[in-house]
Amino acid sequence: MSPFSSALSPTLGACLSGLSAFGEIALPAGSAALTFQIDIQPSESPEELWFGLLNLPAESHHPVSGFAIRLDLSRGEIWDAQNGFGLLGTFETGPLWQNQFDADDTLLLCLKIEKHGPNLVPTLQLGDSTYLYPSLSTTYLTTNALTAVAGAVQPGRDAEPFCHFPAFWLTQPAS
Repeated sequence: MSPFSSALSPTLGACLSGLSAFGEIALPAGSAALTFQIDIQPSESPEELWFGLLNLPAESHHPVSGFAIRLDLSRGEIWDAQNGFGLLGTFETGPLWQNQFDADDTLLLCLKIEKHGPNLVPTLQLGDSTYLYPSLSTTYLTTNALTAVAGAVQPGRDAEPFCHFPAFWLTQPAS
């Protein structure tokens, strides 16, 4: 059983169960920035894909928390898929948008979370555009670790064909 499916709604849990995990990093007590980025290949990407940093509890009866984005490439929409915040932004799409990419071109997708005390302040970058994601408190996390995940909405579709160069890192200010 996927660690996602037991704590989320059946629809959301079913979508998240097929995601690929790219690592886990524990958040430090002080200030820090956690970044997860991938290059997606629009010519190979599904119409909808997931991307996020999730807190996956060890026990299945605890809820999953964190930040999950559902990117709808066919409609040009960016949705919060985890916290009920709804539509986060839109971007230009359609044949002209799709045709600007050669078969081998990639598009940067980057989620950066800045931790200031108990507050997690995320921003999302899609190509050259930046989108704000509502903040959360670390009190919503059951552990201090976040796991980087990405994949397709379609069950069983692996992220491998369209997610390239995944990178996941933590930076802390010098003391």
